Amino acid sequence: MATIQRSEYPQYPGLLDAIYRTRDWWRTVHILERVLLFLAGLFAAVALATLLEAHLHLNSTLRWPLCIALGAYLVGGMALLVFRPLFREWTEEEVAVHIERKYPQLDNQLINALQLASDTRVMSPGMVEVIIAQAAANVDELATRQAVSTRRVRWTALLAFLATAGLAVWAIVAFDRFANALQRIAFPGRDITALGAVRILGVRPGDARLNRGADLEVVVETEGGPSGEIAAA
Repeated sequence: MATIQRSEYPQYPGLLDAIYRTRDWWRTVHILERVLLFLAGLFAAVALATLLEAHLHLNSTLRWPLCIALGAYLVGGMALLVFRPLFREWTEEEVAVHIERKYPQLDNQLINALQLASDTRVMSPGMVEVIIAQAAANVDELATRQAVSTRRVRWTALLAFLATAGLAVWAIVAFDRFANALQRIAFPGRDITALGAVRILGVRPGDARLNRGADLEVVVETEGGPSGEIAAA
């Protein structure tokens, strides 16, 4: 029984190079998909929460759970959807199986070549060398990176774009109300007055002189619905 090292198979480095290129592309697509999913969820949640606050003027009892939920998603999403994929690794065998699912015509040649090359005690090194050479030649004719599907990452990119666009439109069209709603959600314990749709048209009387102790009637003309909380200076 002969003992042989991987480096003694001439075609093996080229075979590994194709697997490593595919693995790097798979890792890139996986990370990009998770990051886009995180951003889509974050922007959609912020847009929905601020719209609810701007129109309903939630009290602090409701704003606290909303703030905690957004904070939990931010921290948990960063951990699970951003940082965790950075440390995900695929073995050579996993990549080989993935490639062979895309190209069934390989007929297990790739995974067999990897397993035989890792066996340091083989009965026939010459036969193993032929198997590896044949697998390497067949893999060279294939676009192995296409074994990694990008359909899901395209869908998540679309979702991220829609969520970003929706949040941007809402923030641009009504920046004051958006910023006010965001502040009230981010700081639920603070007494931040909610902005409503009320617009002051006029105040009567204007400049006036009064005698000490005299009563003064002030009439304020407004337009729009009540805001729920109105502060008077």
